[in-house]
Amino acid sequence: MKKITIKNTDLSVSNICLGTGGFGTVRSREEAFEILDAFTAGGGNFIDTANVYGRYGANGGNLSERVLGAWLAARNTRDGVIIATKGGHYDFAAPQTPRVTRDAVQTDLDESLRTLGLEQIPLYWLHRDNPALPIEVIVDLLEGFVKSGKIRYYGVSNYAPDRLAAARDYAQKSGYGGFAAVSNQWSLASAGAGGGSNPDPSLTAVSAREYRWHVETGVPLIPYESTAKGFFEKLRKAKPKIKNGELLPPADALNLPDALKRAYLNRRNLRIYEELEILTKQTGYSAQVLALADLLHPPFQVIPVTAVSRAAQLDDIFTASETEFPGGILEQYTFYGQVK
Repeated sequence: MKKITIKNTDLSVSNICLGTGGFGTVRSREEAFEILDAFTAGGGNFIDTANVYGRYGANGGNLSERVLGAWLAARNTRDGVIIATKGGHYDFAAPQTPRVTRDAVQTDLDESLRTLGLEQIPLYWLHRDNPALPIEVIVDLLEGFVKSGKIRYYGVSNYAPDRLAAARDYAQKSGYGGFAAVSNQWSLASAGAGGGSNPDPSLTAVSAREYRWHVETGVPLIPYESTAKGFFEKLRKAKPKIKNGELLPPADALNLPDALKRAYLNRRNLRIYEELEILTKQTGYSAQVLALADLLHPPFQVIPVTAVSRAAQLDDIFTASETEFPGGILEQYTFYGQVK
């Protein structure tokens, strides 16, 4: 896989990041180890997790981190990979109460360090915002973790453009490094008015305003759900009949998960699908490869985060990482579901 250095850091990472949200839940330890072994064997070294991944049931805990920590220990490869993890997610029992507080984030960070077996987290994300807390307090909190040696760099996930801009201004005035990157949702497929496949209202997708902010500032974007859960490839396998962005009958019989239909079955995405079909025939690349590769070419640094359900699916990641596909599909469309 191609390697890049995250701007304004010394972190040299694969240009596509492996997501591990299902490790310990929908992916067994054995399946996770197989995926991690294959990813690193293929040149990948950037792995994303979170303290909250796995805390979904009565017996839940930070299961993804536990599996990843066990793999790091078993393979003795802590120095060979760059781990990004997150803290400050809300409690599922009280989703309206933010956990971006000093005590809560400290608790999450310390648990992540222990579980992963690391002395320092290379890239630490705040998983959610706390709008009631001044952004200056949040930046100071993260800077404190840097100074204590617990994290090397930090960023935020699911933060709105105004908060990002205010944090950058404060960091520059204070002489801080500030957010090394942002991890909001972004993919070639744009969600409709009802939002993405996950109904959580605290999730934040890249808007036209935030896109411009990244262009103007050069702050890297490390987006999650970067293939829209494989929407274009799953749509291709469903063999739809589409003409000029319109789904032809029988649309109701389309074999696609309901969540993907609700989130992504709109005219904009169907027009993009038609373009991907042409490009697939021209290049021989799958829709999944093209959808990932297209994210690698905007006028600022983007490192997509994507997951797989089995090791064989990593081939699409490896191909997208290395392809010279010039991208540019996104530039032809707005972010609001309307074709230019």
